[in-house]
Amino acid sequence: MPLLVLLLALFRLPDGGHTEDTLRLVTVSDTLHYVQVAGYDGRGECWPLPYPVYRFQTGDINGDGRTDVLVGVIKSTRYDPQVARRLFIFKVYKDRYIRPLWMGSRLSRPLVDFRFVHIDGQPRVLTIERDTTPERYLMAVYRWRSFGLDFVAYHARGLPFDEARQRLEDWPIPLEGRPSRPPLSLTISYNPGGRKAAPITPNYFYTT
Repeated sequence: MPLLVLLLALFRLPDGGHTEDTLRLVTVSDTLHYVQVAGYDGRGECWPLPYPVYRFQTGDINGDGRTDVLVGVIKSTRYDPQVARRLFIFKVYKDRYIRPLWMGSRLSRPLVDFRFVHIDGQPRVLTIERDTTPERYLMAVYRWRSFGLDFVAYHARGLPFDEARQRLEDWPIPLEGRPSRPPLSLTISYNPGGRKAAPITPNYFYTT
């Protein structure tokens, strides 16, 4: 056994110790991608994504100490024939196998974009979704709960797209010359200004 492989076997990270160096998105074309995991012994596997991908992130979404993969894909599903943006979450099993953790058809409203973030030290998914008002967008926070994503609170509603996008990309660093955003409540849904927002009832479907 080569010395390097032997050292990796002896001093390997615990299960879930993957980083961007071992979990990556391999792009073959605009409509063909692979989620790839490289095992510490040099072996691993790929999960094919034969559709466009608009975001790829890694993080421990369910708090089990293992790194997961969050992928934004554009496709139809069995329960929603319209081609739209979806959020798929994968786990890494035994350091080398990629398995679906959650493959949702939709969230509360049509999804536009998302980011994996930490709020008050807890793993969360921050989204941009289409609001009920035309040409306006809401930002919502979700947490992992049992077997899917559970709505926590609004960050804001009725935003123009450019502002929602800027808040998503700059989170949690305040923009230079602007006051920092207020901390996000994890128990109360609200709009800026302290007004409560209408409740959202999440609607979950699953693809195969």
